[in-house]
Amino acid sequence: MYRVCLKYNLPTKEDSPVFGESIIYDSRAKFGELRQAICDKYGLDPTAVVFKRNSRSGLELKCLTDTLKEYRFITGTQIYLEEGLPAQPGEVRILLHLS
Repeated sequence: MYRVCLKYNLPTKEDSPVFGESIIYDSRAKFGELRQAICDKYGLDPTAVVFKRNSRSGLELKCLTDTLKEYRFITGTQIYLEEGLPAQPGEVRILLHLS
């Protein structure tokens, strides 16, 4: 009832749009716990990986104390991971696309 299956990509693959990895987690758990579990699985530093919802331009997930339910994660939700420094709560990330 509280289990959700989340899909995510590996940040070590360059521009990997494929969400080939998945994890089953309790929706009552804090996002920080999920972030730590994914990083531990691949030996990544959680302070050097940015988590976003759905895609590269998606909402950055940065509040570690919110539950997965508060983030409205349901089975099939995609999390985009990329290498970089995550923004802190209260900070805003601006993406510029030059053409």
